[in-house]
Amino acid sequence: MNSPRTLISHLKEWLYAGSTAACMVATCIIASPSHAQSNAIPAGDRVLMGAFVDRDWTAAHPCGDKITQDWEWADNKQWYGNASPYFGKIFPEVFRPDGSKNWYYLWEAEVDKIKAQGRVPYINLEFHGELALHDNSKCWWKWDTTNQRVDRNIIKEILDGKHNDIIDNIAHGLKAEKVPVVIDLFHEANGAWYDWSPCKNRETWARFRDAFKHVVDRFRAVGATNVQFGNSIWPNSDCWTDAGPHGTGAIVADMYVPGYMDWIGIDIYGGADASFKSILNPWYNQLAATGRPIVIGEMAVTPGAHKAQWIRDFADAFTSGQYPKLRAFNWFDIDKQGEANWRIDADGAGPVFDAVMKHPKMTGSFGTYELKNKASGKCLDVPAASTANGAKLQVYTCNGTNAQTFTLADLTGYKMELRALNSGKCVDVAAAGTADGTLVQQYDCNASGAQTWTMKVITWAPLEVEFVAAHSGKCLDVDMGIGPKVHQWWCTGGAAQRFVLTKR
Repeated sequence: MNSPRTLISHLKEWLYAGSTAACMVATCIIASPSHAQSNAIPAGDRVLMGAFVDRDWTAAHPCGDKITQDWEWADNKQWYGNASPYFGKIFPEVFRPDGSKNWYYLWEAEVDKIKAQGRVPYINLEFHGELALHDNSKCWWKWDTTNQRVDRNIIKEILDGKHNDIIDNIAHGLKAEKVPVVIDLFHEANGAWYDWSPCKNRETWARFRDAFKHVVDRFRAVGATNVQFGNSIWPNSDCWTDAGPHGTGAIVADMYVPGYMDWIGIDIYGGADASFKSILNPWYNQLAATGRPIVIGEMAVTPGAHKAQWIRDFADAFTSGQYPKLRAFNWFDIDKQGEANWRIDADGAGPVFDAVMKHPKMTGSFGTYELKNKASGKCLDVPAASTANGAKLQVYTCNGTNAQTFTLADLTGYKMELRALNSGKCVDVAAAGTADGTLVQQYDCNASGAQTWTMKVITWAPLEVEFVAAHSGKCLDVDMGIGPKVHQWWCTGGAAQRFVLTKR
């Protein structure tokens, strides 16, 4: 082994003051750091990028299939610059077209797909009413006489306990996923078009806040502490306010639920007549005053000559320090039939987006990599492409196969699961051993400390890192004298514990 050195200090997450119980028990997903090592963008200073990329929205299939496959993420991979989308955004509806409830097992595949891609599920949980005509080929947003929704007063129904069964079912389902999850609950409630909007059914904002609390309380009661909640407002508010004047519409104080929101959001869709900042500015101070991180729940811009500058303006808002509470965004990357082509690459704007995403803060998620050991020049490898639990890892001549490809599932704070692409299993310290020399294997992912690795960045270009096991504080290490075997060892800072990551 190489000579000892002082360990690089651990990156820490700052659990912001007034965190909800869910955030205090679980690792916060969207937070700010206390300090960071000098050669890396702190985990909490990263801009967490997400997207909704369902490519099946066509004239013949106007609702899409609401499941984002690997090929759909790869369709525009050039946009992302140095980043990989951190969030995978989905829009599951609580009610099915026939009026029955959409139990979690019916859409669990969407969450599993996002997990397998190494992303954090970002769920716009939609308490929509069923279609009057029970026709799943139609979409609720196409306002025509053939597709009228059954109106529901969702606030009243939730407060009356009518949907406790489905709320509890989803809470149990997401708890069992054992990964961070974000829920945007009752989004755009200050618009008049959703069944949970107070101004659609002459409800009050106080009852809206009570309904929000009701849902979160039921998640907390089942122990779903891995789930964070927030709400994204609509910037052109046409719903009245209970709390005070703000033009003619509701203000943030109406929609914000202290003690129940881990973050606060706003949806921003722009065009030639309004820049990103001009839409954000009237709301930013109110949003920031909550003390919560600010997320752009959905965003996009119409095609046209204005688009390139609009993208640069949005990127500057996130990276310049002008809006310090901005933490994350989700691009609505859809060609929405009958509305607009919101895709990033529309009108050839992909390279512009790619350029702004190369900013150091736009690290996003980490994605899928080959891990080359610096001492041996060989790659971390699952022998014989095994899919079995307990298969001991090795290093082997780099060959570009799935047995040498690992998805870094970011659990925030630079804590990672390393998922082997060929098997879907996690890099694991055998039997959660804490001794030097304990072998490293692959095993079913179980969210334990023996499968959680803190990634310490040594250099960004190339991306050279160390991995430290959360349960033992020891480093992923290659012993070239035996095997060569992959095990854990006290952290020395030597080349045997350094891995150069190449994105696959």
